[in-house]
Amino acid sequence: MRPTALCLTAFLLATGPVLAHPGHGITEGDSAGHYLLEPAHAAPVVLLLIGGIGLGLWRKRRNDRLKREYARKH
Repeated sequence: MRPTALCLTAFLLATGPVLAHPGHGITEGDSAGHYLLEPAHAAPVVLLLIGGIGLGLWRKRRNDRLKREYARKH
């Protein structure tokens, strides 16, 4: 599975259940602010963003290291 598809699947699985409950919190249940400010909605998104950034940095460092090793051998 491609990384993009994997991240999208993880996002949908993580945020899907929180859409199935009635309104709560201090913001309107159908506003964009509700999904950005309420911890039940924002936490999965923040965790996935942190994971995606970490994965991207890890891949970049790995690719840079592999390029240096390849250049040293040739």
